[in-house]
Amino acid sequence: MTLLCRRLTSNHFSHALFYRLRGSKRLLRLCLIGLCCYSAAPVADEKRIIGWVEPVTILDGESSLKFAAKIDSGADYSSIDIESLNVLSREGETWIRFELEDDSGQQKTLERPLYKMTRVKRKGTESQPRFVVMLEMCLGGTLRTTRFSLVDRHNYKYRLLIGRDFLRSQFIIDPELRNTTAKACPEQNE
Repeated sequence: MTLLCRRLTSNHFSHALFYRLRGSKRLLRLCLIGLCCYSAAPVADEKRIIGWVEPVTILDGESSLKFAAKIDSGADYSSIDIESLNVLSREGETWIRFELEDDSGQQKTLERPLYKMTRVKRKGTESQPRFVVMLEMCLGGTLRTTRFSLVDRHNYKYRLLIGRDFLRSQFIIDPELRNTTAKACPEQNE
């Protein structure tokens, strides 16, 4: 079906076919197939183009933290730099208390239920176990709750990486661009 759609979109092929089958029922059927192919194909406008570094906001109730985030299509999940981490138990569930500091130096202590444990392989080192929690993040007006692995990123330039889990089906990365998102995230009281 995909091959037929590609062939039907070729100008040379479709013009030759039109003149050959003009006035026939087959032409009508082929035109309908072509329309179905056009409507089923994903449209590039549905996905937004972003750069390799974008401003993001982590939202928590009435407050927010702002970061310059590196877009990392090689990472499954997003990851965020934490200052400290404590494992808690609440009614039989595992919770994580952790402290974040945004790019302006604003600090916030958050508590979230443990979503899962994962292992992350870093170049030249053994795989590292990490806690994964759900956080609400906004990028260019797109607000979503997404998975974040918690890690010490003090030795890195960017405290927050955005992984494929957040990017999937909504964004395309252009490595020549940065800071392309003009649409603001919801304002929170800080």
